[in-house]
Amino acid sequence: MFLNFSIDDIGKRFEYQRSGAKWDEVVANMKRYIKHGGYTFDHTIECKICCSVTNMNIYYFPQYFEFMNKEFPGLPVFWNLIYEPWQFSIELLPNPVKEIIRNQLQNFVKTTYKIEEGRTKTIENLITFLNNTIEKDFSGFFTKIEAHDKFRQESFKDTFPEFWEVISAYKPAEVEV
Repeated sequence: MFLNFSIDDIGKRFEYQRSGAKWDEVVANMKRYIKHGGYTFDHTIECKICCSVTNMNIYYFPQYFEFMNKEFPGLPVFWNLIYEPWQFSIELLPNPVKEIIRNQLQNFVKTTYKIEEGRTKTIENLITFLNNTIEKDFSGFFTKIEAHDKFRQESFKDTFPEFWEVISAYKPAEVEV
């Protein structure tokens, strides 16, 4: 039996990406259910985290894994690489931003579990996908975020301030994010 938790980020960034979810409640539920299972194939219930990798959360993977390692040591993280909507694919990111993220993935992402292809994709797999490009303009990301923020009365810029600092130079003038 498998129990997968869909956790794409932590704290207020998680709540932004999973509208309606409450971070503290999710963590409490994870702790409650994980004690009935384990992290290996030997356990009756195998637990792991499924993370949808987007251009909103990949920048924060060092913080993400630091939290997971502290709160859920040994718990594997499996990634789902997002292709659609294309505006959220990491392939869309400008090359200078990809370089910053690539460096963070290689130098700062640490895990407390053995990463192997059979259990989860490796950091190298993630970097390979990050190195891909799609024939779309990054301005589409800002347009999508602008519509999202207006509809939900939220602020990407306030929720992801460090990443905003890295990408804001690419924002089209007509977008009011």
